Amino acid sequence: MKSCFFLVMISVIIPTLNEAKSISNCLSSLFSQKGNFEVIIVDAGSKDKTIEKAAKFNVRIVRSKKGRALQMNKGASLAKGNILWFLHADIVVPKNAISKIEAACKKSVGGAFYKKYDKKSFLLSVNVLVSKIRIGVFKSFWGNECIFVRKDVFEKMNGFKEIPIMEDVDFSKRLRKAGNIAVIKEYVVASSRKYLKNGWLSQAFKNMKILFFYYVLSWKPERLAKLY
Repeated sequence: MKSCFFLVMISVIIPTLNEAKSISNCLSSLFSQKGNFEVIIVDAGSKDKTIEKAAKFNVRIVRSKKGRALQMNKGASLAKGNILWFLHADIVVPKNAISKIEAACKKSVGGAFYKKYDKKSFLLSVNVLVSKIRIGVFKSFWGNECIFVRKDVFEKMNGFKEIPIMEDVDFSKRLRKAGNIAVIKEYVVASSRKYLKNGWLSQAFKNMKILFFYYVLSWKPERLAKLY
């Protein structure tokens, strides 16, 4: 494995589409960090005030066609950093996240964070426990667990597969084959809006159904997207 970079810069890449309610909190948590980083917002045509709110911060805003994987790949192609960090716009990151990533990439090709939710309930705590096992034991990451990766490794992997869903799971599967994986034992705070909107049981069942069809029945992401 290559030694760590002498001058580390992290490029934070955030794909957006109508995230006006969330983007300010996400960016505020980022810009409270110390370290050398840039933020690239890749917007897929937001109709709300996402761009207006993001522009209040020191970010680069670029336009893209819709598609999370496509947007993240575009951001990566414009990144100046030697570490890429992919965030969802409704995430709040912990203090010292930048320095934790820098330290992790000295020994790893990439990794992710533990996750908890912005609301508390018994059922959401079950989600947190299950995701902690998935992340810590199996090194299988979802996008809202804030995947980071060395840029040279990302390029060798040809980035994210531009598929409708499961690009995060597919990427983490390929990342595991690229080298040592880091799990940062700090919690990013994810939005619980899907669980609140759809109901915990309904959303959890949908997630499990998609994972079952993906892993057990080997459904293609294009087919799975119809269930999402």
